[in-house]
Amino acid sequence: MEIVSNRIKEFNLQLKSINEDQVPNMDKLLRVVEGYAKRILSNIPFHRMMQRELSLAQRPEMFSTIKDAMMANVDVIENIVNDGIANGQFRKVDVRMLIATIIGTISNVVIFPFKVDPDLKLGLTKQKDLDIISTRLISHLHHLIITYLTPDDAI
Repeated sequence: MEIVSNRIKEFNLQLKSINEDQVPNMDKLLRVVEGYAKRILSNIPFHRMMQRELSLAQRPEMFSTIKDAMMANVDVIENIVNDGIANGQFRKVDVRMLIATIIGTISNVVIFPFKVDPDLKLGLTKQKDLDIISTRLISHLHHLIITYLTPDDAI
């Protein structure tokens, strides 16, 4: 439990650091997404274990530890998006659904990579495959976020 909690808290510190940077909210959000995707892809077995703990919820203390730490990270992301909405950089959206879309997409690609590349029968076991999927995933999410959050009058 301590390993799980520490790993999530480390990412929370990274998120807070990005959030404190004096750059546009879009840059912050894109950096957060890239960092999150790379972090998950750098330790797929750990991510799968966390997803299993959350989905099965057989150990309430572990479930609570993971959920609480993850929600602290979600709160930082939510603040970045809400700040972007408040200052007009982003259009008004359902922020939690956006976060669920981002996190869900990353998790889905990591857990089921064959959905985006049917040739990956054994998953992301080769560095070459991991690099290709990582680039595709981050690029896709960046385009999705920019398209979705850019105000209509800015297009």
